[in-house]
Amino acid sequence: MKKLVILLMSFTSLSYVSCSDAIDIAPEGLLTPENAFRTLEDLQLGINTVYARMGNETELEFASVFTDEVSIGLENGGQGLIDGEFSFILNSGSAAPVGIWASNYSILNMANRVIASAEFINYDPETEQVAFDNLLAQAYALRAYAHFKLISYFSTNPADDNALGVMKLDFVPPSNVQLPRVPNGEIYELIQSDLVTASSLLSPASTNNTFVTANFITALNARMALYRGQYGAAEGFADLLISAVPLAPRVAYQNIYLDSPIASEVIFKVRRVNLDFRVGSLWASVDASPNGSPFYEVSRALFNTLSLSDVRRNVIVHPNSLVDPNYLTNPNYVQSDVITLNKYRGTTFNLLADIKIFRVSEMHLIKAEAQANAGNLNGATNSVAATLQGIRNIRIAPNQPLPVYASATEAWADILLERRKELAFEGHRYLDIKRLGTKANAGVSRDPRDCEINNSCSLPATDHRIVSLPIPITELTANSAIRPQQNPGYSN
Repeated sequence: MKKLVILLMSFTSLSYVSCSDAIDIAPEGLLTPENAFRTLEDLQLGINTVYARMGNETELEFASVFTDEVSIGLENGGQGLIDGEFSFILNSGSAAPVGIWASNYSILNMANRVIASAEFINYDPETEQVAFDNLLAQAYALRAYAHFKLISYFSTNPADDNALGVMKLDFVPPSNVQLPRVPNGEIYELIQSDLVTASSLLSPASTNNTFVTANFITALNARMALYRGQYGAAEGFADLLISAVPLAPRVAYQNIYLDSPIASEVIFKVRRVNLDFRVGSLWASVDASPNGSPFYEVSRALFNTLSLSDVRRNVIVHPNSLVDPNYLTNPNYVQSDVITLNKYRGTTFNLLADIKIFRVSEMHLIKAEAQANAGNLNGATNSVAATLQGIRNIRIAPNQPLPVYASATEAWADILLERRKELAFEGHRYLDIKRLGTKANAGVSRDPRDCEINNSCSLPATDHRIVSLPIPITELTANSAIRPQQNPGYSN
């Protein structure tokens, strides 16, 4: 741990060098690719740092507060209100774009350092080649992941290769680097190259779902193809995982969120231990119960979609929640209707839980989107209706009714609804509305009680705040090459 801290401090100090003399003359003890990592242990520490930066807590909070997953909680002290996030205020200085941009470029920075240093590592090829290759594979795969996340949030159209994307970072940047945004296609080309390299290096024996595995790479390919509108490829990748990873049966579903070692369904998650940030503290102060000082509560808009027999309700909603069926007419509903988030309640420590990045249920939903795009809406075979019925048979009860759609819009709306329930509080809602909102004729839509505090009740999917996040003011200020490339609707 001490060695890791020293490395991190050195990298941080290197990142903020601004003096021209420091650029021209290498200071004594400067960490370069040749000396930053010398052993496999050093390389592992570098990879551990990349994983530590993948928690996407900023995304989880933003996706729930800016959309319609939460309402203002019983013990809210200004969270989401002072900064305007719950009021749909979003600009280049807002915390979410700054945090999402910085965290993903931080991942890229460290992954690039690992890749650049790999050729200087001292190791025994006869006994350590597999370990070396696996570490390098993880660096390439995580670099691909971070580039994809950046496109997802900051490109106005991730499905258009010619649309403006983000900065391409496949090298260790000098302190004074000025990089412009490049078209999405250029970033996707790098991502695909990185994933091919990662696949060629990764050992088939790598199956721990807290590290990069072959399934991680397949899941990333599936989600990326979906976001690009490449539905045939997306369905192919999704089918590979559907056949390899089972959906958790109803009786075992809660094990996923209790971080049980016997939990199925999770393709990749970011581990959180007692010294890490407690992700549940994004929504509450003490614990997940109504008495745990909730800043935010599960929105009525979301809660009202969950039937009593839906096992997801038992995971999303804390069992001690207060549910007032007359909340719309009860003037004291703030005290009588307190529905708190159970998904990150933690087991060993309150509010400390692993963060799920890929689950196989998402792959079923990707398949449903591919079927909707192909026009396979109704019927018992190869259709959106059958795919969604299959999920509901496991999550709610067997023999759920087969949906019937009068139009493609209805099918897209049902997919968006199922994603809302299945992936709640896992960071998908904002991007789902961005991708599917116009197809489903849906946007952010809050229950009247959820938005009573500020009258911010809806936001259409066509609004510029949904179409993309703004390039952060921190980047605009430091990088003259990107300053003219701010996204539409936002000012510098």
